[in-house]
Amino acid sequence: MVRKQYLLFLLGSLFFFSACDSSKQSPAVATQAAPYDLVQAGREINKAHEQLTGFFSNSDSAGLADMFTPDGKLMEPNTPVISGKEAMLHQFGFLMKDGVSKVSLTTTGLWGDDNLLVEEGKFSYKSKRDLLLDEGKYIMLWKKTEDQWKIFRQLYNSNWPATTVK
Repeated sequence: MVRKQYLLFLLGSLFFFSACDSSKQSPAVATQAAPYDLVQAGREINKAHEQLTGFFSNSDSAGLADMFTPDGKLMEPNTPVISGKEAMLHQFGFLMKDGVSKVSLTTTGLWGDDNLLVEEGKFSYKSKRDLLLDEGKYIMLWKKTEDQWKIFRQLYNSNWPATTVK
């Protein structure tokens, strides 16, 4: 009886230790995907920034609206969510008529993978005469569509104190 228990203990121990041997992991567990190249993604986002600033400089609200995915949303301070191409065309046109013609974007953080990127950054808006109109921070979610990054969500707010109307 003791001998039978000893054999069961020995077999159980062998089974346990062989199951814990990491050198025998299945290929699915042992193989990991290569990390996503965020440096290259940053270069692509910088190219998109150049497009965006060019659209502002040329008062091209249609070009700006096309930078968004079809389900993209613009979330500005003190306004309801802006979604849909027509609403974005209207909003970008309003900003341009209000004097915004130069936009500066500086990425301060970038995270994500080959399908979705999260960008954190600083922005400034200037007039044609280089008058600073606003500055602040933003978060942009970029979604990969075919071979191009498009804005899925854009949120920003000013560093300037809110003004009140009396």
